[in-house]
Amino acid sequence: MRKPNRINVLLGFLIVAGIGCLVLVSIVAPWSGARLTASASKKSSVQPTRPHPQDIQEFKNRFSKADFDAPEPSDPAEKEKRKYKNKHFNKMNMVSREPTRYWSILVTEWDVGLPPLPAAQSSAILIVEPLTSAAHLSDDKTGVYTEFSAKLHEAVKSDDPLLTKNSLVNVSRPGGVVRYRNGEESLSAIKGQNMLRVGKRYLLFLKPIGQTKDFEIVTGYEIDNGKVMPLDDASQFKTYKGVDEETFLKAVRAAITG
Repeated sequence: MRKPNRINVLLGFLIVAGIGCLVLVSIVAPWSGARLTASASKKSSVQPTRPHPQDIQEFKNRFSKADFDAPEPSDPAEKEKRKYKNKHFNKMNMVSREPTRYWSILVTEWDVGLPPLPAAQSSAILIVEPLTSAAHLSDDKTGVYTEFSAKLHEAVKSDDPLLTKNSLVNVSRPGGVVRYRNGEESLSAIKGQNMLRVGKRYLLFLKPIGQTKDFEIVTGYEIDNGKVMPLDDASQFKTYKGVDEETFLKAVRAAITG
């Protein structure tokens, strides 16, 4: 019998090692902390990420938690109000009905064509300070959103006379941590959109949620120590990264007037 050629032996070893690596990756991947799922839109896509564990925890801490089996409000008026708002976030395909080890990051084109200061796309532009946050599931339990109760500092753009200084306003955006009956948790969010932090000050571009007095966040900027930082990750918002507050507000007012 002819002895095996050294090159053939080496190739065989590399093939076996490669298969072993693939098997290992398939076992480890579910624990990597993130899996991206696509939305129902044909324009959405899946882009895998491997965030650093410290970044994962810091990002997750920004999101409030909602119990998948949370009971409805007992107060009839509150129940009706919540149900109406929950329907606004239906059909998002963000939330699994069963516990999963993965994050669900929805990849959409929400930022395409959106200018850095979307005044024309916003019915209200408010400077607010979030006081509390709470996550809620959509009515069909395919979506989750976080609602912030915020103190109004200034209504830069608004046609509502009730939006006065120090009044309270509710602002929401998709995303939250869903907690299941067995204690497992899964984070759901839209790629590129970040959450507000309680106690910070923001200028927010907002659109109405149906016929309610509440708003959904289009995008926003954090204002801290006289400097501006974009809330979201899309490249166009970096235009105002680090700009001083006075210059930024002048630019916002100029965008409003056109």
